[in-house]
Amino acid sequence: MKGVSRSSSGCDSREASRVNDLAEAYGVSTVTIRNDLAFLEKQGIAVRAYGGALICDSHTPGVEPSVEDKSALNTAIKRQIASAAAELIKPGHRIILDSGTTTCEIARQLRQHSDVIAMTNGMNVANALLEAEGVELLMTGGSPASPVAVILWRSG
Repeated sequence: MKGVSRSSSGCDSREASRVNDLAEAYGVSTVTIRNDLAFLEKQGIAVRAYGGALICDSHTPGVEPSVEDKSALNTAIKRQIASAAAELIKPGHRIILDSGTTTCEIARQLRQHSDVIAMTNGMNVANALLEAEGVELLMTGGSPASPVAVILWRSG
């Protein structure tokens, strides 16, 4: 999202950014900046305060953004990475794709591949691999963990 990158680039973990300053710097309305900051706050990237925002050094402890939320971020870059990675995968290869939205894009790029075995712990990745008829899908064991749609092994 263009607005998100616009807002996040003006904030920093050491000091707060003011809505009016961001609007002036990027030539947009304060309403646009507030909408961007609301989105960033929902993602756990920023904390809004009266008149501005502060970018978080990390996500709120224990709160993981959903796969749907993460898949909406940086989609063009993820597709470029996926395309480059998929070109490296040849017939006869055995691969492991971790859970994640970029690896899901790689799985989508494997639809035309053949004689590939892919193992994953990501349910979104597995769903994408189901559409690749030439790819044999293996999944790790464990229990589903939401909202990240991953299979985790849990002891005891």
